[in-house]
Amino acid sequence: MRTRIAVTALTALCACDTAVPSGPRALQPVNATLDHEFTSILSVRELRDGRVLIADEGDNRLVVANLSTGQVDGVGAVGAGPGEFEGVGRLLSLPADSTLLVDQGNGARWLLLVGTQIVATISPPDSALQIAGANLSGAAESGEVLTLRYSRGATLPSGVIQGEATALRVRRASGETDTVTQMRSRDMQFRESGPPANPTRMMFQVVYSDPEPALMFGDGWVAVARRTPYRVEWYPPKQAPIRGAPIPWTAPKVTEAEKQAWENRAVARLGKPLAFGANVVPFADEVPPFRENGLFATPEGALLVAKARWSGSIGTEYDLVDRRGVLVSTLRLPESQRVVGFGRKNVYTAVRDADDIERLQSHPWPEQPGR
Repeated sequence: MRTRIAVTALTALCACDTAVPSGPRALQPVNATLDHEFTSILSVRELRDGRVLIADEGDNRLVVANLSTGQVDGVGAVGAGPGEFEGVGRLLSLPADSTLLVDQGNGARWLLLVGTQIVATISPPDSALQIAGANLSGAAESGEVLTLRYSRGATLPSGVIQGEATALRVRRASGETDTVTQMRSRDMQFRESGPPANPTRMMFQVVYSDPEPALMFGDGWVAVARRTPYRVEWYPPKQAPIRGAPIPWTAPKVTEAEKQAWENRAVARLGKPLAFGANVVPFADEVPPFRENGLFATPEGALLVAKARWSGSIGTEYDLVDRRGVLVSTLRLPESQRVVGFGRKNVYTAVRDADDIERLQSHPWPEQPGR
């Protein structure tokens, strides 16, 4: 009920005006910073007592932190036994201060936490796990999770294999499924490299063919961001879909200069040359409006969409879209900062310094109109 009331308030705030808000906005000033070093924060989950579970994908660890005191403690351990994980994945919020952690390294299995304690390991032959696997995109308080099932679509004359995905609601207790919708996934293409007399044939992901992302909210609503035209669709449980109007987006063309800019960013991020540069890997014709795995559920039930990075990007931008599919505002953060999750009254961001070290910050939420 709390979520529905908040959504109604957000809708009232937006009134009926579907015009694009003028100018990007900033987050409110930082209200807490955790002076602890991380390599690559994948996701966070705020607990009832205000502490935060943090999944650090770069260091493959799970910790719980108190941003007020700076105290950081490890949770679980790396391994294949009970209460252990081989590849820390996303944290999905469940009722009663419980959390589902996807273990990306032990085949496909999940860890169930209550507070900061790992209380159960869910592995095959659990029916829901066998169906959903590790491709989870949110969980509902009703006991469902959203999973994405990938497949190959048509092969174009260019040799590009179009990627497809099916979004499925999976009931954790029974493994029963319902299809939500079909989506575009990442495209693939065979490319040859090496000497012409003895080339190496490899399958490459098509750069800038980022898949259409989906996210399940705690109340069971599912949001899907569509690529062409750029818009957000909502799928309420047992109700007709709500298809938002197109959101303004002029897709930049992927020129030779854009390809080189992509390679330069990748080299700067990795700190070393790419094994296969822009002269080898395939590219889409246009930059998509959003990034892969870039959807976040805000406390009031709106959707935050991470916009694509390209040579013309200014900082890190996010579109805030309400449940009518209407663009409420665009948030702009510094290039070194990105959103990693939400709490009840805060948005959490990871800030990367010149030494590629990340630290966690929190800002009050919701954002203030006009900032």
